Amino acid sequence: MKLKVLKTWVSKDFTIIFQASPVAPKELGLPKKIHMLLDLRQQSLGLRLTDEKPASATANHAFIQILRKHIHSFTIKDILKDEGGNIYIPLLGGTGGESFWFIKLAHSKPPLASLIDPENTVHVSFGQKGTFTKKHDLSEKVDWSALKSVFDELLINLKPKAEAEADDEEGDDEPAPGEVPIPEEQRELASRLKRKLKTTKKNLEKMRSELPGDGEAKRSRIEAQHLQQFAYLIKSEAHELVIEGIQTSTGDDIRVPLDPDLTAGQNIEAAFARTRKLERKTQ
Repeated sequence: MKLKVLKTWVSKDFTIIFQASPVAPKELGLPKKIHMLLDLRQQSLGLRLTDEKPASATANHAFIQILRKHIHSFTIKDILKDEGGNIYIPLLGGTGGESFWFIKLAHSKPPLASLIDPENTVHVSFGQKGTFTKKHDLSEKVDWSALKSVFDELLINLKPKAEAEADDEEGDDEPAPGEVPIPEEQRELASRLKRKLKTTKKNLEKMRSELPGDGEAKRSRIEAQHLQQFAYLIKSEAHELVIEGIQTSTGDDIRVPLDPDLTAGQNIEAAFARTRKLERKTQ
């Protein structure tokens, strides 16, 4: 059993998201796509698997950009935990070698996710306190032999849901005592309509969740305007521009994600383009 990671995002509620395709026996009844969520909110530390994609996720984030720069494709075969509650996720590439990158989800307040290379160098960390791209060595070397696997425990949470849905569909075909049996053709038609209705509802919920709110569009415009105003602060190859609250119109710190491969002017154009796209969706 392993998860082949297809896409990666970061949501606005401090959650790193991996969309993956499970490589597992069909009898396990797992969904075709699984989303692994690394929750970095202080009140809900942890990692979980779900078959539903969270709303308002973006790949335009330093953590994702650095991850993609160094690891183009990878699979997850295990999720490990130490006695202190820290979680470790090896990111296995296609080379087949013993060395690998990994993510550490620190059991801290607030939680902190770090991307670490095979030499134990931290390349980027992300949490509620911000995104940190200054490279440094991991304080302690990981003793992989002392870690406990929690992969199966996370997968179990997905199975009952799939089994319960299957049981519900099977139960609908059984006539209640005293009822006239429904002809086979009508049962098949009812079953198809039920599945179609379920799919339609799920698609509508997904479309509704992906629609940005007015607040998100306004936040994007504020970020774009501040990026334009403080463009002189942008450093070469930076993944983020941090503007302190004492300088902003809102009085709060503003963090604007940057593409290190673009110039300052191109980043400003991209920021306003994102804003216009969000505003069109809310009209």
